Amino acid sequence: MSMGIGKIFVTNRIFIALGIIAVLFAVSFSLPVLFYIAEAVALILLGLIIVDLFLLFVRSTKIKAERKLSNVLSLSDLNTIQLIIASKARIPLTLQIIDELPYQLQIRDFSENMHINPGETLRMEYTIRPVLRGEYLFRKINIYARSIIGIVSRRYIFDADDITRVYPSILQMKKYELKTMSRISFFQGVKKMRRIGHSYEFEQIKKYVLGDDIRSINWKAT
Repeated sequence: MSMGIGKIFVTNRIFIALGIIAVLFAVSFSLPVLFYIAEAVALILLGLIIVDLFLLFVRSTKIKAERKLSNVLSLSDLNTIQLIIASKARIPLTLQIIDELPYQLQIRDFSENMHINPGETLRMEYTIRPVLRGEYLFRKINIYARSIIGIVSRRYIFDADDITRVYPSILQMKKYELKTMSRISFFQGVKKMRRIGHSYEFEQIKKYVLGDDIRSINWKAT
């Protein structure tokens, strides 16, 4: 869980630290020595926040992201989407990746976590199963990066609008065609074959015979 303004977000660690400090100040009314400990912890926390912000917002800390997907997706099948994440930072980072998926998928809580080393490029894959035909719009890629301190995180937003179309599955149509042929192949004399003479390819052109359909005549070759 994180809260923030703009590109800066705070993590649960800061709330835990503030809670400890508040307890120390409260108990210090009975034990005055705890007041100085609470002050020291508060100063340490402030110093860690400053260092964390410096590590995340220094110019050398850069991340790039792009999405790879097919122009056509298959209806009711598992389709693979690939995200390519590249780190130009000099420190290792922990990333939370939120991809804005099309509304047709009805997935509102998509989130993946990963660790990336300095100068490393990673490929992350996930699958979706579309159940409606039509155009699907993939929107922004959001990445929240944290350093090893992990008190604050920096948000990166990548405009990666991609439009793809979902069509009935060609793989499933071929599968059902094979099943149909396997069922009728038990009958004697039934087999799948081409009809010669019903094409405009040279090898399939035959001479006109009385009774042939005039719509299948190749007039240029006749």
